[in-house]
Parts: sequence; C-alpha cells; structure tokens
Amino acid sequence: MKKEQFTLRRPFRAFIVSTSDLRAKSTEAFALKMLRQAGIAISLLLLITVSSGAQATIQQQIRLHYQRAEEALKGNHSRGAANEFREILKIDPRNAEAYANLGQIAYSQQDYAEAAKWFAGALKIKPQLWDAKAFLGL
Repeated sequence: MKKEQFTLRRPFRAFIVSTSDLRAKSTEAFALKMLRQAGIAISLLLLITVSSGAQATIQQQIRLHYQRAEEALKGNHSRGAANEFREILKIDPRNAEAYANLGQIAYSQQDYAEAAKWFAGALKIKPQLWDAKAFLGL
C-alpha cells in the first residue's frame, strides 16, 4: 500500500515542480522582456539627450560665427565677415540669413551678379525675407 501512495504522490509532485518551473521560466522571460524594454527606453533617452546637446553645440557655433562676422563688418573687413557667413553655411546649409548677409556683402562690393545668387538662395529657403526681396527688386 505504501508503494501505491508513493507512486501516486510522485507524479503529483512532478506536476507541481513542472508547473512551478514553468511559472519561474515565464516570470524570468517576463523580467527579461521588461529589462529589454527598459534598456530600449534608456537608449532612446540617451540618444535624445545627446542629439539635443549636439544641437545646442551647433547653435553655439553658429552664434559664435555671427558674432565674429558682426565684428568683422564693424571693422570694415567684409572678406572676414563673408568667411564667417560661409562657415555658418557649412554648419547649417539652410541658414537663409547667412545667404542674405553674403548677398549684402557682395552688393556692397558692387558684385551684383554674386549678390543676386546669394539673395536667390536665401529666398529659396525663406521666401518671406524682405531684405533679400528688396535687394532683388521683388
């Protein structure tokens, strides 16, 4: 009789063990899934932080070049100012104000064809720039 009870209990225990193993495995899988999702979220936050930091650095570089260009213009160094505006365009090729400023420099040097090219470039990016329109007679 004892052997029968033992044999009956043994399959039951095996069932309990296998169920708890499954529960542990599913809990482990769930935990791994949650860790992966958390890792992805952290990675995205880091990427956003880095890119916003990079964007701030780019804006600082542009401001620095604008300041240098203004100083050059105050000192009647149009070539130096033009170089600073070109540096801005290397950093941000869609900076309409830099195009317009290069147009004004070319106009002041009586290079009207070059000025028209720069003003047209500014208007392609920002059609509402009134100074570029005025210089082009639009």
